[in-house]
Amino acid sequence: MPAEIQQPLAVLFTLPDGVIHHGVLHDLPNQQLAADLAVGLVAATHPHGPIRTRSVARQYMTTMRRMARDLTALGFTGGLADLTPATLVQYWLTCDYHRERRIRVVLNAFQETAGGLDPGICRHLAGRRINKVGKSRPNQPYSDGEWRRLEASCVDQIAAARRTHRQALEAAGRGADPSVHGVTFDNLAWLWLHAGPAEARRAVERSGARGDDVDRAQIAAVEAALFPASETAFAYLTLFAMRTGIVPDGIDALRLDNITRTSANTVLLSYRKGRTGDEALNLPRDAVRLLDRWLEHSAQLREHAGDLADRLWIYVGRDGLGRGQGRIYDRPRGQRQRRAWTESSGVLGDDGRPLPVHGGRVRATYQHRRDRTTWTGRTTIDPNHSARVEGDHYLSSHTPAQLDALEGVIEQAQGDVRRKAAPPVVISSEDAATFAAGFPAWSRTPVWTRRPSRLCSPVSRTCSLPRAPARSTARTPRREPCVRPGRGCVCCVRSPRSRPVTCPTCSGSRSTSPGRPSR
Repeated sequence: MPAEIQQPLAVLFTLPDGVIHHGVLHDLPNQQLAADLAVGLVAATHPHGPIRTRSVARQYMTTMRRMARDLTALGFTGGLADLTPATLVQYWLTCDYHRERRIRVVLNAFQETAGGLDPGICRHLAGRRINKVGKSRPNQPYSDGEWRRLEASCVDQIAAARRTHRQALEAAGRGADPSVHGVTFDNLAWLWLHAGPAEARRAVERSGARGDDVDRAQIAAVEAALFPASETAFAYLTLFAMRTGIVPDGIDALRLDNITRTSANTVLLSYRKGRTGDEALNLPRDAVRLLDRWLEHSAQLREHAGDLADRLWIYVGRDGLGRGQGRIYDRPRGQRQRRAWTESSGVLGDDGRPLPVHGGRVRATYQHRRDRTTWTGRTTIDPNHSARVEGDHYLSSHTPAQLDALEGVIEQAQGDVRRKAAPPVVISSEDAATFAAGFPAWSRTPVWTRRPSRLCSPVSRTCSLPRAPARSTARTPRREPCVRPGRGCVCCVRSPRSRPVTCPTCSGSRSTSPGRPSR
């Protein structure tokens, strides 16, 4: 059975991969409603329903227990068959999207298994949900400072644990049976190494170590030195996630048979991503070294792990006072372990508060940093697009004012380049005074009749007006401009279909047409 009802009232979930979860319902005030909810929970368990992991089972149990308490507070005393649509809709209005979704799943499963729900409730179950799902927010990557502090904390903790582990192995090599040779650190290390954590504790309790009392702190020190604790396993796991970017659920469920050695320094790691399926990854070199160190660190504990020996992340469970039973666990990234590691590590965020470790944020930061370091600017999403087009459409969202500002900057830069390429203009003070005196009258004359005789400097023989390119057409042969050093000014430009005009300054000829300016 995937799930079964036990007495006193509880639900025992038997989930895939042998996961067991026990949910208690006998302490609820309305036992009739609790019994009906237990029937719905059993019917909604995998393979008949969506309850297939421990976390999902825990969420459903929390929702059902809260529903039973809230309905009792509203004055409801019956079972699901006595529930009216008005009461149910009134309660749904106080729920969020996910609580309403779980309640609908359990009520549908109860109706298919036992039946008896009000027809109005059945119509509501077949219709649309009342609450809408909230807009999700993507995981925000850690900042560079937070990432470096988190990585440094994991590296330091792993290095300290490895040093202690080597010292404990050396002590165990020097030790002997403590029941014969007395209680010392070396003898306790020998006992824990050969008997395992659980059996060693029972041996100490049974024999009393020749009548000598063994301090619990001493036992905890030996156990923590020889076998990885939850904090050490969590540091290894977090650093492995930071160097590979694998999804959290894929890392947590890794087994030894997922590791394929392709050479002495390369590893092909296969894992399962919950939303897509099986995937594989060629581990980078630093991740391979970290994996080898973890396998070496946990090798002694794996010999005593029994059925959990195939799990990759195993550790010995205990509290700070050494009051553990020597049990071996395989998932070091629970909520309690994350909270305890955050408090013990002392890693702070940019805001000065303790930095929580979130698997989704670790993966998001890994991808964010990888994209920033490997981006070359030449990669395009669509090979038919240029990098500029994709940059404008996908990597930027400029406003019209920003685009105008950018175009202005580009125009100024182009003008600077053109000014630097132009020959220098040398004007004496006498030329400047003459130009200033005649400029008002000169500016009132038509453009095609202007004769700027004083604009060409007698020193450099160059024109102070901007140059204009000469044009020619196939119908009119091109006339050669004046060959004097002042060639290229506006007054020396020829225009087709016009009469020639003599330039007074350059002694060249130019062409203008009445009523039409020269080009």
